[in-house]
Amino acid sequence: MTMEVSMKDKISLAGDLGSGKSTVIQGILHALLHSDPTADRFIFIDLKKVELDEYRRIPHAISYADDTQGAIQALQTALQYTDARYADMQ
Repeated sequence: MTMEVSMKDKISLAGDLGSGKSTVIQGILHALLHSDPTADRFIFIDLKKVELDEYRRIPHAISYADDTQGAIQALQTALQYTDARYADMQ
């Protein structure tokens, strides 16, 4: 599978245990770390607490969550960014 991630504003990834989701995420993140952190921003939700910890403090990170309460707050942050972007377009 291939996709042009520069044209996506969000990506959801799902799959069975052992299907390579973590490998795909790591590949995407490593590639995007070379981009402008003011242009490419991320919200990390890592409920397994092992996959994304190394990315916690990169300049691209808007927020990082490793529990359900943090995930709720991170998604609320995403909604605020989305609402602000829509307001700027009007």
